[in-house]
Amino acid sequence: SVSRPGGVAILSSDSLDTIHTKRDREEPIHELKYSPNGLYLAAGSYDNYVDIYDISRHYGRVGVCKGHGSFIRHLDWSSDSTVLQTNSGDFDLMFWEVPSGKAIKYASDTRNLDWSTWTAVAGWPVQGVWPAHTTGMDVNSADRSHTRTCVATGDDYGVVSLYPYPAHAGCARKQYGGHSNAVVCARFLFDDSALVTIGGSDQTICQFRVLM
Repeated sequence: SVSRPGGVAILSSDSLDTIHTKRDREEPIHELKYSPNGLYLAAGSYDNYVDIYDISRHYGRVGVCKGHGSFIRHLDWSSDSTVLQTNSGDFDLMFWEVPSGKAIKYASDTRNLDWSTWTAVAGWPVQGVWPAHTTGMDVNSADRSHTRTCVATGDDYGVVSLYPYPAHAGCARKQYGGHSNAVVCARFLFDDSALVTIGGSDQTICQFRVLM
């Protein structure tokens, strides 16, 4: 969980007691995600960095990803836990070696990787979620279903959309209402039975039943 600005608190899943606390940043942490192999935790912050922590070393920091020009908006792990992809507030998509945090210079080097999750709003599998008239700031959140058959998005206009995955340019979508303003986060439940969305200024959490 995120504690005070720049801090991360690790809680017991059983008791919710605090196990570890870390504070390596001054700005708020925007994104947290464990690696699929359970060995690392990545924390993306508003000061444009991603810190990589080694769980076996009592959450000692083993890598720092440096290179973004804006805050860390979304991050995803490769299925083999060797690469991170990060999507920033200015919509850059970057790739990093784990655990060092060294930048991968060529995106083509990651083209054959399988991704454990896909929450980035940029990238080839989600190019179809952007309307032709977009300003580049419309889509706030994306999430691929665990079945890998669809991807959901939330945008600045309060619209929740569902696309086939991968979402190629020009693909069809279904649209749903419920929010009065921007949707800042959309996530499928672990079994894809529902999609949960969070509004910004409307301070509303909506749950949509998913019919496959």
